[in-house]
Amino acid sequence: MAITQTQTVFTYLERVVIVVLAVVAFLLGMMGYDSYYALQHTATTISDLAYLSLNLFFMQFFAKDTLPLSLDIARWLAPATLSYTLIKTLMSLMQNHIQRFRLRYLSGHAVVLGLNNRSMNIALSFKQHGFKTVVIDDDEYNKYWGELKKHKINMMIENPADTGILSATNISKASYLFACTPLDTVNLNIIYDVFRLKQTASDGPTLHSVCQIDNRTLLHALNNRPLFATNHNTLTTRTINYNFVSARWLLNEFGPHKVVNNIAQLKAFSIVILSDNIFTAELILRLAEIGIYGFSDKIRIVLVGGKASHICADLQTHYPAIKELITLEAVVLTRYDDKHFQMQLNDIAPNLIYICAAETGDKLLALQSVCDQLFEAQIVVCETDNQRSFEWLQGEFAKQDNVHFADVNSAICHYDDVFENRLDRIAIVIHNNYVAQQLTKGETTAQNSSLVSWDELPEVLKEANRNQADHAAIKCHFLTGNTFPTVAEVRTALTSETKAILAKMEHQRWVAEKKLAGWQYTSGNKDPVKRRSPSLINWEELSNEEQQKDIDTLDLLPALVELINSSRNLSQ
Repeated sequence: MAITQTQTVFTYLERVVIVVLAVVAFLLGMMGYDSYYALQHTATTISDLAYLSLNLFFMQFFAKDTLPLSLDIARWLAPATLSYTLIKTLMSLMQNHIQRFRLRYLSGHAVVLGLNNRSMNIALSFKQHGFKTVVIDDDEYNKYWGELKKHKINMMIENPADTGILSATNISKASYLFACTPLDTVNLNIIYDVFRLKQTASDGPTLHSVCQIDNRTLLHALNNRPLFATNHNTLTTRTINYNFVSARWLLNEFGPHKVVNNIAQLKAFSIVILSDNIFTAELILRLAEIGIYGFSDKIRIVLVGGKASHICADLQTHYPAIKELITLEAVVLTRYDDKHFQMQLNDIAPNLIYICAAETGDKLLALQSVCDQLFEAQIVVCETDNQRSFEWLQGEFAKQDNVHFADVNSAICHYDDVFENRLDRIAIVIHNNYVAQQLTKGETTAQNSSLVSWDELPEVLKEANRNQADHAAIKCHFLTGNTFPTVAEVRTALTSETKAILAKMEHQRWVAEKKLAGWQYTSGNKDPVKRRSPSLINWEELSNEEQQKDIDTLDLLPALVELINSSRNLSQ
């Protein structure tokens, strides 16, 4: 989406014109008075002329009789310039007061705190769903104001963390709140302030709030806190990490099983990622977590970029188990168009390349260098910010069959994704099926705390269901060789032999998930507090009973395929 420039009290052109006209009027006034008093044979100083010229702006005119042309122009131009400036400023101030008055009486509306590319798309999505929307940001020169103004969305150039501003938007009567300032601490403070305001409010609808948190460690800690772990009478709260959501969406839509042909027949697989973005770490983690594609060897991932070594070292420090799950390598390069880069690419000969560089110029250089190589690899170009240049790049390489373009930001920054769990539909089906099975076996919520609705489920268990859901598409592709198989194709391919293979893949995925979360093997009983489990062993070492649990989960696969296909049809 093209972004228009900031719309404040005065546009940049207006400011330039006003300054130029004011200077011209002032100089014409000095020149005119100088000529006038020369004709009157009256001596004047530069200070006198400057004083007299300044008074023209306030309609203080001290000359009579015939006037020089320059003075005649100045006596009209000066007050006209000042009047325009004052009138427009007063109108802007009145408009702000009128807007604040109107906002106090909003109800069932949406409030977006912090303005960036993602939150702008969220605000536009709210508008499309019929919600009156208010966007608050303290940057007067934010480049996204113009786009919001074009769509007639309410805007406030104020501090989003100011409790008074929250009250001014009638937050107690709002239905949705999205806190997405650049700082995690500010977003947290906003949610806590809103929580206190909702506690003191006597009425109003339930406020559904989402708090953007970029720090993954902080995110996991918050998901265990009462404010975020449970829903309250008048407030629901949840967190979102856009880097994780972006990585999840990217692998669901452009993962190896979606873009590489005959992947099930490959014994080894290598991926090159060209990026220095913070998003890169999440993409690598996600590949380690659900990248179980049936290869006999571990996936080889080579990160190329100026900060590649730092990113890889940081991942291995915080997630020691990642070494067991993937082969991770770093290549430090600052340019993607030199011979050294091309030689290394040829040596690696990757099956898949993700180009996630932030700058369009770097994307173009990397894409051209990769396309010039002798080996045939599938290429996925990811965009998270600059939509205009991304569309241009997409047009330039439209004829390259092996180049795919993933518009990550546009795909995940919608009301349905953030507030309606669109990405979690399949995970919800898996959870509901599990609850139904366990209740049928006679279990109760007292015995099993996870037998609750999706909204009440702890975030760590939601994440487990998401992983299982996302891996369902990988299993289906491995089973049928099709990216979007039909239910009939899956049912036909599900034999006792293929079930055993897929069950082993599911166990490997589960082990990867647990190990990345810090779980370790124990010969004793399972201990969720200490993160110990006797099942963190190879598939062949599991008891028949434990293996059967994984095999039984595959009976749900046809139903999941039906849901995946219906969701895909809805998105189209």
